[in-house]
Formats: sequence, C-alpha cells, structure tokens
Amino acid sequence: MNKNKSFDFVIRKKLNEMPPTPSYGAWQTFQEKWVNKEPNTTPISDQNFDKNIKTKVGSVLKSHQIQHWEKLKYRLETIETFRRKIYINKLKELIAVFLFVFTFFNVTNHFLMFPENEHIQYADNKSLSLEKIAQTKEKEEAAFDQKKGVPIKKSGLVKNNTNISNRKLVAIAEIQKFKNLPGNTKNIHSVSKHTDESYNSAFKGEVTKIDNGSTIPLIPAKVQDPYSVMATIIPMNFAASKKTNNVTRIGFYFSHVRNFILTPFDKVYSIPRFENSTSAQSYGFSVGRSFQKLEIETGFEYTNLQYSPLLIKETFGAAADIYFETSLRKIQFTIIKVPLRFKYFAFNKKGWSVYAMAGSSFNVITEAGYEIEESVVKGKPVNYNRFSDDGPRLEEKPFTTGFLDSGSLEGNYFIDLHLGIGIEKKIHSRLHVYAQPSYHSFLKSDGIGIGPNNDKVNSLHLQTGFKFTL
Repeated sequence: MNKNKSFDFVIRKKLNEMPPTPSYGAWQTFQEKWVNKEPNTTPISDQNFDKNIKTKVGSVLKSHQIQHWEKLKYRLETIETFRRKIYINKLKELIAVFLFVFTFFNVTNHFLMFPENEHIQYADNKSLSLEKIAQTKEKEEAAFDQKKGVPIKKSGLVKNNTNISNRKLVAIAEIQKFKNLPGNTKNIHSVSKHTDESYNSAFKGEVTKIDNGSTIPLIPAKVQDPYSVMATIIPMNFAASKKTNNVTRIGFYFSHVRNFILTPFDKVYSIPRFENSTSAQSYGFSVGRSFQKLEIETGFEYTNLQYSPLLIKETFGAAADIYFETSLRKIQFTIIKVPLRFKYFAFNKKGWSVYAMAGSSFNVITEAGYEIEESVVKGKPVNYNRFSDDGPRLEEKPFTTGFLDSGSLEGNYFIDLHLGIGIEKKIHSRLHVYAQPSYHSFLKSDGIGIGPNNDKVNSLHLQTGFKFTL
C-alpha cells in the first residue's frame, strides 16, 4: 500500500513540473518528426518486410517438451470419448423410440379391439356356432331318410304288434340321465310316447318287444349347465378372462449401464461444475411377488463403477530446479444395491406383457480405489495458480474408503430413484424373459455426493434377464 502511494506521489510531481500550455511551435515540431519517421508503404517494402519476418521466425527454435505431447494426447482422447458418447446416446434414443412405438401400437390394439361376432358356445365340448349346429341336424335328418329299414325319428317309437327283429333300425334318443344296460330288454312303451301321428298309420300289428340281440342302443345326451345352455342361445360379447393367482418369481439379470457423473463446484481448486459419463455393467438377482397386475420386487445387484474425473495438475514444493506435480486420474467404486421396485402390468396378450416400473434402491460402496499420479518435474512451475509451497491441496478432499475397509456407512451410501418400462415374453409355463430400460436418478447421500469430488451419479440401464415362477 505504501509503494502505491509513493508511486502516485512521483507521478503527481512530474505532472506538476510540466508547463500548463504547450510552447509555441510544439505541434508543428511533432508533425515534422512524424512525417520524417513515417514508413514507406510501397509493395516492395511490404515484400521485404514479409521476408524479414519469415527469416526471423524460421531462426527461432523451440525446444521439445514432453508436456506438449501429453496435452495433445489428452485432447485427442477427449475428442474420441465425446464422439463415442454421441454414438451411444443416439443408439439409445433409437432404442427408446422403437420401444415407445412398439408399446403404443400394442396398447392401442388391446384397448380398441371389441369383437362383435365372437361368441362363447359349448356343444359337446366344442365351440360351434348356432348355424353349424343347425346344418348338422339337417344332415342327420337327410341321412335318416336315405337309410333302409324303419326310420325312428326323435322320440317316436314303433307301434304295437310290429315285429322288428329282422329290420335295420336307426335311432337317436335324446334322453338325459339314462343308462343303457347291455342285455336288458324293455318294452319301448316304458320309455316314452310316440308323438308323431304320421307314424301311427305306417306301423300296425303285434306288440313288439326287443330281443336281447336286437336292443336299440340309447345314447344319453350330455347334461349341460345352465350357463352353457344360455351361451349356445344368446351371443355374448365378452372375452374369457383367466383367473390369475398370486405367485412368487425369482430372476437373474444383466444390465448395461451408462453413468452420467455430475461434479459440483470444486471448493478446493475453485473450478466450476463438470459433467462426465462412462459405461459399466451390473449383475443381479431378484425375488418378486405378484398380486394380479401388480408386482413387488427386491433383490441384490452388483456393479463396478469406474470413471476419470476432470484432470487437474497441482504443483507444489518447488526447489532450486525441480518441482512436484500431482493429479487424481481415476476413481473406482464397488457398489452393492438393494432395490425395491413396483411394477404394473398394463396388459397381457398372447404371451407378451408390457409393464411400467417405479422404485428406489439403497446403494452401499463396499470398496473404493483411487489412482493418484505424482511426478518430479525439472524446471520452474509454469502455472502458479495451483501452486502450494507446503503440500498438495488434493489431500484436503474427503476420500471415501468403502464399507468393508471402514466398517461404517458414513460417506459410503447413497439412494436413487428408478423409472422405466419393460416388455416380458412367456416362453414356458413357468419361464419368462424380459427387457427393461430405466433411468436412475441420484437422490440422497451422507454428504453432497460420493467420493472426493462429491459426485452425483445418474444412470441409464438396459436390463435383460429371465424369471422363473415358483
């Protein structure tokens, strides 16, 4: 502060010594000197000037430094990483659009299908329309007329005093709850009455008893339930629904994960927020209980998260001709998840099911690892903005050690939320395969985030697996 005041005092003193008005001829003298020193701007002088600059620049030699190649290599890796991210994100967008269109058309077809001419009908354990039944009866009656012998139709019986021992008889008796015992001879009058007067004139004579060898087989008709009879008479426009019981299912799955790491403002290095992404895989086991269209699911999931934070080279401990550099290169977490998911099955048709999923998971960091690089560099530090005389400020950050090493959940857990949809295919009576894309959003942790940079991890999951019904 004193130096600034003394500097201001010297400047003020010099300004006070100058005359308040310029002397006579000062401007004219300045103009003459300016004209005499004005450079020649002809094309020839410009060419000479360019040659002179080219010669001077060519004579300057810059010594090669290894840092130049490292910077170029890091820049090329960054460009390649971003290009790969773009390709993967576009592929995921196409998959999401395909799943959306597929789901839309299936749901639309499910809710807009109202069959007008489909009826539930039962006739001799077969679904026959009323028209087919009528045609069948007409064919039977026509067959009766073509047969030789005595036609016995409906419930009509042979007149008394008619010998039928040598005649060929064809009979259909629609008698409910009647058992025809072999070898039993019965007078036909004991069964029913002849109701067709047209047959009275055709048969006359003796009273007939059917011999043991020529008994007429009586075919009992099936007794139908009332609702089955009504179904054959009245067309009903409804779909037969299968009653589903509550079942327990176990499953195994694999997930391809795209993690999006959000690093907040770095208070140690005063660096703004930074976003990064990386890929990972996870494996899991699930147990679910279904209640009609709702399913509750839990289980365990293992994932290994590796990513590279923003590269920051910190210099410290400068000596005569050397100094030290340190930087955090890689972060690695082994995570065990305990999810709790709720699934609602929108529809189930022809072995295909579509459902919506929502839930949350409790994540525990079991192991944590960090790749920290330290090196000795010859020369003087170039960037003094991140220079420290005492030691690296990287040690001031909170490094998570993992639950297995520390034995505590403090700083070793976080909670996230899940949203997604899924498609399930039945390939066996107890076996299903499925695919489930979902988005996981970071919700809460012990601090702002996880790791030394307080990172928040959001992720996209594409889960595929199979489930077995117990």
